[in-house]
Amino acid sequence: MKKKISLLIIAIFLLLTLIGCNESAYDKYQNSLKRTNEVERGREKFKIEINNEFNNYKLSREDELLLDPFENIISETEVSYNKDNFLADIYFKYGLQGMDFKFFKNGENQYFEVPIIGKYVLIDNDSEILNDMKINDVSMSEIQNEKVMEFIEEVKIKYSELIKTKDVLKLEKLDLNTPEGLVKVQKFSVNLDKVTLKVLKEEMLLLLKKYEFDLFAKSEKGVDDFFNSFDIEKFYIEAYVDHDNMIVKDILDIEIISGKTDLDNFIKTKVVVETNRWDLNKKFSIEFPLVEDEDMVDINSLKDLNDKFRR
Repeated sequence: MKKKISLLIIAIFLLLTLIGCNESAYDKYQNSLKRTNEVERGREKFKIEINNEFNNYKLSREDELLLDPFENIISETEVSYNKDNFLADIYFKYGLQGMDFKFFKNGENQYFEVPIIGKYVLIDNDSEILNDMKINDVSMSEIQNEKVMEFIEEVKIKYSELIKTKDVLKLEKLDLNTPEGLVKVQKFSVNLDKVTLKVLKEEMLLLLKKYEFDLFAKSEKGVDDFFNSFDIEKFYIEAYVDHDNMIVKDILDIEIISGKTDLDNFIKTKVVVETNRWDLNKKFSIEFPLVEDEDMVDINSLKDLNDKFRR
């Protein structure tokens, strides 16, 4: 009898320990998420890979050729930032096409480098070319403003609010190779269930309407129809937290099922985003290129170049 009671006590102790670890994992991840989102200066490098599956059965050969380059899309970006300045080195590739450019924000000035002409362009949201560059008839100048950043911040908050204790697991401790050298980290995983993913999708739709980002306003399919046309099948994150309770690396894995009818062109989209962070809240200088007046061109002068590539 004593042996059975001892075993029962041990079992209860182990159960309470597991529950405690799970709560600790949730709290620690939430704290690290909050601290990382509040960082005001640092460096990041992230790679986005998108793989699309198409419904070729319903596509013409011409449409298949148009969609082929979008089966695999890769973007790699390295960013240095502080409160006033921002520098991004961006590479983008789809199919056999690839391009790279640099974006700079130095105080109030925003400009980017155009490698094809070897010049720098000052960005003005009132420029003709940004009004001509459109997504579903909504000009880029309309969506390039502070509302975008506010929208992203609200999405982060909604994500944090929707995570439940059971979604977070604390995994192994390990040494992570970073630009700052080997760093001891604790690995966490976050796996959202389908009920939570449905709520997350609904919240994102409400936020899009709140900020009036209706990119489908002039298309046959409205934003509601668009959101009803897909389901988020998977949302899984691996996060690596250092001794300062900062997320120095995370890997986001998302799968979206969008082929609900035989007429849908997209069947499945898989997105993997790997982000590495370093120099968080540390002092460092952002080196901007020395740009003379002769190196600059007005963004409106690129209109002819834009028209040429669109033809």
